[in-house]
Amino acid sequence: MSMKILAVDDDLMILDLLREAMAAIGEHEVETASSGEMAIELFRKKGSYYDCFLLDIQMPETDGIEVCKTIRATPGYKRTPIIMATAMSQKAYIERAFAAGATDYVVKPFDFGELNTRLRTAAKIAEQRMDKIEMGNNARSIQEVLNRNLSHSLEEPFEIQGVERLVGYVSFENFVLTLPLGSLLSSSLFAVKIANVDKIYAATTPVQFRRIMTDVAEAITDATEADGNLFSYRGNGIFLCLRQSGGAGSLEDLEKELNRALSGIVVHSGTEQRGEPLKLRIVVGSAASLQIINKPGSFRKATSHVEKRCDRIRQLDDPFGQDSDPLREDNARLQQKRNAYEALLKDCLDDSVRDIQRG
Repeated sequence: MSMKILAVDDDLMILDLLREAMAAIGEHEVETASSGEMAIELFRKKGSYYDCFLLDIQMPETDGIEVCKTIRATPGYKRTPIIMATAMSQKAYIERAFAAGATDYVVKPFDFGELNTRLRTAAKIAEQRMDKIEMGNNARSIQEVLNRNLSHSLEEPFEIQGVERLVGYVSFENFVLTLPLGSLLSSSLFAVKIANVDKIYAATTPVQFRRIMTDVAEAITDATEADGNLFSYRGNGIFLCLRQSGGAGSLEDLEKELNRALSGIVVHSGTEQRGEPLKLRIVVGSAASLQIINKPGSFRKATSHVEKRCDRIRQLDDPFGQDSDPLREDNARLQQKRNAYEALLKDCLDDSVRDIQRG
């Protein structure tokens, strides 16, 4: 999809380079603004519309984060792709940018091959968005088009948008790999898993499954508000969560809070809401240190182990049981079940650490 992009940077040389790069790529139309105020004036102008924004984070007066917030508050731009541009020394701003509604980021000085890859991802998001706008008012047609366009496998780490601090998996990996050494040494990663995700996936349409994953993501955002750290959906019902400087509260308490918050979500295994009722079962694994996740490829290799080893969880045939309620069970029994899942999730991360150390 060819996009109309608004690029915003107070460095006129950067804007010239972007124009030349986009002309060389030949796929997108680019307009530029040299300040946040100019950008806001352009996209608020009657009759104007942009498919994607590329915003420099640090600009005088109105910076890129404020522009991002204003875009998200403007009708018609709630889910438009916003890519933030940041220098290596500006990592502290990235989490604020994602919290403001950014969907991705690139590092300056630009690697134009990487920028083109990010723009292609943004184009896919913009194309899906346009499909939704053009679907019309027929409810059945809308549902059919949504299910077709949003079809995905259980393993696919699809994008979930509009949730605070939830970022795409590529952006999450890039962020972790570029953490300063001090932050990396004090950081850890833990997994939030929907234990019966295979049954939930089989019982829902693509639209329903994405809505449930969005509900889980929003519950994670609310439950980890005190930490304020980023997290990402990895596929297979697994969310990978970053925890820096110890974090606030225990992961056991987080698991209880998530199960409580999501206890009202029930799906049915049969058609027309007559099948077996299924409740979400949330498990939070122990945190694993990120001390050795310090080079390209190592983080991806580690999380690949998470995905493979967590397949063992699905083979346990939901030991919580459909008749049990983790909020009401005997404490000793619930603790035993939680420990079993926690051990499996910890194995997912610890095994990757040992493998990387050997390699």
